[in-house]
Amino acid sequence: MPCDEPSCYKWQLVSLDRCIPDDGKQCGPGTQLPLVQCINSNGEIVDRSFCSSLAALEPIPCEVPCARDCVLSDWTPWSTCSQTCSSKTVEGKQMRTRSILAYNAGEGGSLCPNSSALQEVRNCNEHACIVYHWQTGPWGPCTEDPSTASLNTSAGIRPTGDSQGLCSMGVQTRKVMCVRVNVGQVPPKK
Repeated sequence: MPCDEPSCYKWQLVSLDRCIPDDGKQCGPGTQLPLVQCINSNGEIVDRSFCSSLAALEPIPCEVPCARDCVLSDWTPWSTCSQTCSSKTVEGKQMRTRSILAYNAGEGGSLCPNSSALQEVRNCNEHACIVYHWQTGPWGPCTEDPSTASLNTSAGIRPTGDSQGLCSMGVQTRKVMCVRVNVGQVPPKK
C-alpha cells in the first residue's frame, strides 16, 4: 500500500550544476545549485509536488579557479573505516585526498597548499568494541524449588481448590554462557 504521508517523500540529489562565481565575476568563490528529484519511500521518482512542503537542498559552496590560481581536484570519497569499533588503544580512521591539477601560473595567483592540506583524516566507528557478552537461552518450565519445600509447609500453604497438589515456591532456569565476538563460547571467567 503506497504511503501518502509527507514523511514518505524526500529530495534526492541527482547532480550539481556548474559552479557560478559570486558577484558576476569570472572566477573565485561561488555556489553550485543541487539538481534534485522527488522520490517516494520505495525510491521511485514521483511528481515534484509531493516534495513541495520539504526544504530544498541548499546551494553548495565552490570555487572557480582563476587563471593564476593553483587548481585542486575534488576530494575523493572517504575511505573505508580501518576498524569496526574502537578500544582504549585502537580507533577507527578514514581518509580522503585531493591532488594538485595545476600549479599557479603567474604573479598574484593563489599558491598551492602544502602536502598536509591534500589529505584529511577523521575518526570513525567510535562505538566501543564489545568483545565478550552474555548470551542467554530461553527460560525453562517452573518447577518446585526443593530448598523452599519446608518453608512452604511451615507457611501454612494449603492445597488449591481441586486438592490435586500444593502451591509452593518454584524456580525457572535458563542457560547462560559467555561469548566472544567472532569466536563463540568461552569460559565464564572471561
